[in-house]
Amino acid sequence: MIRVQELDFDYPGQRVLEGVSFELEPRRITALVGPNGAGKTTLMRCIAALSVPTSGRILVKGVDTVENPRLVHSLCCYMPDLFGLYDRLSVKHCVEYAYASHVGADADDFRVPRIREILELTDLTGLQSHLVGSLSRGQRQRVALAQALVHDPEVVVLDEPASGLDPLARADLSKLLLKLREQGKTLLVSSHILGELQEYSDRVLLLEQGRIMSHQNLRELLYEEGHERRRLRVVLSEARADLPELLGKLDGVGEFAWEGAGQRAGTFSFRGDQEEQGKLLKRLLEDGVPLVSLEQPASLQQAYVRRLRGGPPKPSGAS
Repeated sequence: MIRVQELDFDYPGQRVLEGVSFELEPRRITALVGPNGAGKTTLMRCIAALSVPTSGRILVKGVDTVENPRLVHSLCCYMPDLFGLYDRLSVKHCVEYAYASHVGADADDFRVPRIREILELTDLTGLQSHLVGSLSRGQRQRVALAQALVHDPEVVVLDEPASGLDPLARADLSKLLLKLREQGKTLLVSSHILGELQEYSDRVLLLEQGRIMSHQNLRELLYEEGHERRRLRVVLSEARADLPELLGKLDGVGEFAWEGAGQRAGTFSFRGDQEEQGKLLKRLLEDGVPLVSLEQPASLQQAYVRRLRGGPPKPSGAS
């Protein structure tokens, strides 16, 4: 769906992106992560055909962003971290204005189903007559997202969409992004809230100092993180005081530690791959251990920090 080839971008006296190459598959949510100043916003603006790279090429569904930016605008939407809204317009009028700007609609065309659909999708139907200036931060965020999505783009590029939102609003945003993926859209989402990216992302693109450090499947990244740390966490439905002794008799297990005094959860070191972990799970169930879960307590936050501290960026396109 999106192909970036040897992309360079320069501001006066500063190279922001260098040799960036990757491809994004359709109908996936890719998390774009990296420290401040890594070039994330610049990359997203180039993909959305809002900034022209110094060199290299970007294709969105086969369309060159430099040669045909207007067509890319019809295929793609971009919502920046800092967005502007017309505070003295109603929510519905803001969405109608955005619709007219994208498709060149007349006033009579505002009765099209798309206006109603996008208000429903972003949960703004009950607020459509409210002035935007009277809305909360989370509600304004939904208006900005409705404006970005109103022309039904195939590619959705969001720069820090959860910034400033309360936990409930962030949860609603996560559900909306998953719904957009179900509708067949391809999403690229930048955020510093890594725990939430982990909830809905399929892939992770790590950018540092204008270069790609890694680009891989999220599950593979988290498995690598958990396996490298060689720690597993076990949760029981009831206390089992003999669990450390039982685990100690099994191959590859060591260093067990209870979590709290209830003897219902603990962590232990484990030398083995996923297949061996499956055998361990089967053995515990056969021995009557009342398991609730057996998992690797890895997180995107852990993987992100480890990758950034692990050395210089890999060559662009590494995976």
